[in-house]
Amino acid sequence: MKNNQILIINGATRVNGNKDIILKRLTTTALGTNVQIKQIDVRKKKIQDCIGCYHCTENTACSIKDDMIQVYRK
Repeated sequence: MKNNQILIINGATRVNGNKDIILKRLTTTALGTNVQIKQIDVRKKKIQDCIGCYHCTENTACSIKDDMIQVYRK
């Protein structure tokens, strides 16, 4: 059987808000299935805004070294 994966990127700023409640129910429901869920809470990451330098168009990575690198890997 194929291993299915879901990546959730939670951009909600309020802890234990509606989105957190919904995502918790989703992950709890998925426990009994063959679906593997990984969640990234953006509010816990240090991510800077794009500065428009276009470094990424000529290279394979962004010029800003922040937590977004971890998000790209997932």
